[in-house]
Amino acid sequence: AAGYVGALFYATCVGAWVTAAAVVVGVRFAWMLGGLIAASAFGALLLSVTVGLPSFQDTLDAPWAVLSLTLEGAFVGFYLLLAMIRRSPTLAPR
Repeated sequence: AAGYVGALFYATCVGAWVTAAAVVVGVRFAWMLGGLIAASAFGALLLSVTVGLPSFQDTLDAPWAVLSLTLEGAFVGFYLLLAMIRRSPTLAPR
């Protein structure tokens, strides 16, 4: 496999842990960064499964691929739902 895939995996993992810690501490920007990280990982896995990345092609048979897509998609969906509620004048908490 291409060497950059492992480096990107580790960078995503470190970013996710730092973002999770920031969410727990209460840093508001962390939710946006978490959504960006999850959406990027989701998109990268979809790209690698469908059209492939340079020197790298993956399948959904790879260990944890389906679980990864499910969790990343759920986080992005949850983030978007909360963003819509927050921006809605009728649903936003007062």
